[in-house]
Amino acid sequence: MEVSSPGPAHAVPDQAEGDRSVPDTEINRLRSLLQDGVDALPSGFALFDADDRCVIMNARFRSMLPGGAALLEAGACFAQMARHNALSVFGIPEAELDDWLARRIAYRESPENDTFDQKLTDGCWYRIQEQRTREGGTVTNWTDITDLKAEQARATDYAEALSRSNAALKDFAQAASHDLKEPLRKIETFAGRIEKGYAQVLDEKGLTYLSRMTDAATRMRRLITDLLDYSSIEAEAVAHGPVDLNDVWADVAGTLDMAMREAQARVTACPLPVVRGDAGQLARLFQNLLSNALKYSDPARRPEVTLSVTVESGLATLCLADNGIGFEPEQAETIFGIFTRLHGRRKYEGTGVGLASCRRIVERHGGTIRAEGEPGAGSRFFVTLPTV
Repeated sequence: MEVSSPGPAHAVPDQAEGDRSVPDTEINRLRSLLQDGVDALPSGFALFDADDRCVIMNARFRSMLPGGAALLEAGACFAQMARHNALSVFGIPEAELDDWLARRIAYRESPENDTFDQKLTDGCWYRIQEQRTREGGTVTNWTDITDLKAEQARATDYAEALSRSNAALKDFAQAASHDLKEPLRKIETFAGRIEKGYAQVLDEKGLTYLSRMTDAATRMRRLITDLLDYSSIEAEAVAHGPVDLNDVWADVAGTLDMAMREAQARVTACPLPVVRGDAGQLARLFQNLLSNALKYSDPARRPEVTLSVTVESGLATLCLADNGIGFEPEQAETIFGIFTRLHGRRKYEGTGVGLASCRRIVERHGGTIRAEGEPGAGSRFFVTLPTV
């Protein structure tokens, strides 16, 4: 594309003042070289002088504005270009043209406004950047962001659908919990009445059956509660504020104080950092991990649990280690599966939901969790979370 010479007031001199030795052919070669350079840019580019008249534009910029030849050549005034293309390019009705043009020029002249997104009548989106030069001119750059806007729209739609799904899941879980707990209450109630009023007429086998029925109802209640807690992790919005893990750990230790006393456990923790997350969900994480450490302690020795931390590059890696019964190294990943149990219910109570909940909590905080263990040598759980 040739660069047309502006009007006389804006003409580019063929030779520098005081230097008449530069031939016209060299000036034209430099102009052509400059034009080739800006035409190679993938975005629309135009340079305006201090009077807001176009000095140079590239082919991409020219193709975006279907104006007449006079408006697409060097020397054209920005206001004229904007007015001519207001309806066809920007979709501005004639009745609103003057107000729109005044706002557009005021926005352009404001030093605080240098970037904005604009949708054109052809459906394409452009990120328009307008930056001032040292001489008071303006460099205009139009970048096609149509694909980016489409991706953002898909992400927004997905987020809204996910939010609706989570809300529905929460409502379903609460309704299901209530509906399932109601018959359980009746089972437990009638089982209690049978045990209280008819235990003397039941033989040993009948009492055994009654005991198993009561235990099964208790396990079902615990399972329903754990599943409701697990589903609420997804349904609850994570409040990503600063959380002092020292406070969270102190609350969890207070909650489990009786269990620690009964197990005669020695539990220690180093000073912990402040992370970004949800205090309630992080408390659930710590409580599940500490409860497991106490539950799976080795009866042959006093339980010891330590919580340590290393902080590096904006990440805190917490390590909760115990001297319990441990587990096989090949089980380090499977233990995080929902309903996964490594031991029978008669030996260790539980529903197999706790560690699955831990993983979901950590993942929702943008972190990771992994485990290491060895039979008879305890286990270690490593949790990585972003710090503030």
